[in-house]
Amino acid sequence: MKKRILGVMATVTVLSVVLSACGKSAGGSKEEPLDGGWSNYNDIETAVLTDESKEAFDTAMASYDGDELEPAALLATQIVAGKNYAYLAKAKDKADWYVVVVYQDLQGNASVTSANEINTGNPMTTEPAPKEHIVGGWAIEPSGDLNTLPTEIQDAFKSAAEEYEDVFLTPLAILETQVVAGMNYTILCHGVTSGDDPVEAIYFATFYVDPQQKGRITDAKMMDFLSYLGQ
Repeated sequence: MKKRILGVMATVTVLSVVLSACGKSAGGSKEEPLDGGWSNYNDIETAVLTDESKEAFDTAMASYDGDELEPAALLATQIVAGKNYAYLAKAKDKADWYVVVVYQDLQGNASVTSANEINTGNPMTTEPAPKEHIVGGWAIEPSGDLNTLPTEIQDAFKSAAEEYEDVFLTPLAILETQVVAGMNYTILCHGVTSGDDPVEAIYFATFYVDPQQKGRITDAKMMDFLSYLGQ
């Protein structure tokens, strides 16, 4: 009797392993994005900056006593008694991304007025889209071009952006990656909404590239820009 019970248990165990393996095989064959395992992206391929904004950032960094930062993109500007610049910046010694505000006075002196980290796992977003191009006196800056992405995914993103109907997206920087059956990317983008009254804003876009290097934008949420500025 004891041998019979052990035999049945062994059969059930083998069957469970077989079914589990089949289940994994079926799931993997769909090549769908999966959750978990995100890692911050460590490289800045190309900075999207004007000469003027690069000079302001470098001047401000000379007197900044926080983490050593390098700029990736100019996000917005604000005319005051002088000028405010909002940048996407990367910590050089850590895998952290920041929204950095630099104030430059009329004499060309510049200083960092805020540096707020982006929690890529739970970014601050806003819906619905604001109806004005100007948010809190800030003007969203035009983006650069696809050269901000590694060469191997530029074409995939361009094709996916043309098919994405809600908003036209141009990448500024890859924030994080996730290895799946293919690859997921979180990309900070300049976005322009479709329709007769387009709105410019900054977006967090989730981009999936399958093993055949075909990509699609699976989600795009507008950045809660003023919250990152502490406003």
